[in-house]
Amino acid sequence: MNCYTCNNVPGPGGTNYHVRQAVGVCHNCGVGVCAEHSVKAELEGSPLLCLACAELHKSLGDTRRKEPVPVS
Repeated sequence: MNCYTCNNVPGPGGTNYHVRQAVGVCHNCGVGVCAEHSVKAELEGSPLLCLACAELHKSLGDTRRKEPVPVS
């Protein structure tokens, strides 16, 4: 699978030499992303996101719970 972003940006002279293999799939929108066009927070269990979805999550704020929920 190729990186969606690399695949849609025209390369020098119209070649496809710049297209990289995807390292994963964006957790939010499902596009394949390479290491350059992906973002993953350092928190354990954080999702892999494409650059556009990472900006969206950043602008909305992270509403995930940081502390573990105690089991009763």
